[in-house]
Amino acid sequence: MYTEDRILLFKEKVKQNTFSRKDYMQNFRSISAPTASRDLKWAVEQVFLSKSGEQRLTEYWFKE
Repeated sequence: MYTEDRILLFKEKVKQNTFSRKDYMQNFRSISAPTASRDLKWAVEQVFLSKSGEQRLTEYWFKE
């Protein structure tokens, strides 16, 4: 599964709720922490996600 596939699949699950990297990793148990970070960073750069906070306190949410 590729980054974009994981992001779009996760979007269906969380809808408009905020989530953390930990939440993302719990949904995709086979990926590592660095992979989860890269996925989420990519999604922010592609404007799929917005984020607030830094490091462990970072929260993400999908843009409309």
